[in-house]
Amino acid sequence: MKKYVIAIFLGLLLFGVRGANANITWDQIMGQIRNEINDVPDPKVRYSNTFLLALFRRGLEQMVADTLPIEETQTITLSAGTTFYSLSVTNLGIEQVRLTDTTGRVRILEQKSMKALYQDNPDWQRQSGPPMYYFVQSSTIASVDPTAYRALQIGVTPVPSTATALGTLSVQYLSLAGAISTVDSIPFNQQAYMQPYQFALVEYVVAQIKLIENDLPGYTAHMQIYKDTVAAAKVQLGSMPDYNPGFRPAVK
Repeated sequence: MKKYVIAIFLGLLLFGVRGANANITWDQIMGQIRNEINDVPDPKVRYSNTFLLALFRRGLEQMVADTLPIEETQTITLSAGTTFYSLSVTNLGIEQVRLTDTTGRVRILEQKSMKALYQDNPDWQRQSGPPMYYFVQSSTIASVDPTAYRALQIGVTPVPSTATALGTLSVQYLSLAGAISTVDSIPFNQQAYMQPYQFALVEYVVAQIKLIENDLPGYTAHMQIYKDTVAAAKVQLGSMPDYNPGFRPAVK
């Protein structure tokens, strides 16, 4: 176990020096992974770039699910008589919805569940006026691509029916990570505050390789560093001023 601790420490030190002034690209991360698993072209590498990228994407998806570190904003223009609008397919959960009306006034909409809407007023869909609440539901529109996920839908109530009740929604949401497809791709949607935690993805991939090679002590050591880093990221992200990833208002 001691040899793994020393190797991991040296790897993290190298990673930290390389990432001191800039986010780390996939090409650099892949090089670090190969260093960690001693996969050099002699005469050829043991694992292809495609295979390592697949493991990396799995680790990125897992880390994003564990930490919810990425916030994005989607803008939706309201239409008269329209209740439902499609949300981004990268939406993991809404944090806040703001309505900017035609006069420029901004109002935060309150989230309600479908159950609460029907309990309060079974005829809520016939109500019209400036929106005060929003709710989220699964899309009722089948995707043209049978292999693609359906986007969630956001609904507003009362339903805007006149020009004065219209406006623009700003949907602040927790997002999936963007695709890693080129050598210069940067994980976590290039968010600088995630730079200190990018090395965890190296540890995740290396752990999976160790498991494939039946190196259980190596798997345990690298996976533990991944888990510890995720835990530290969750604490740090939660303490950042004016930034609350993973926070969702209670649904009434």
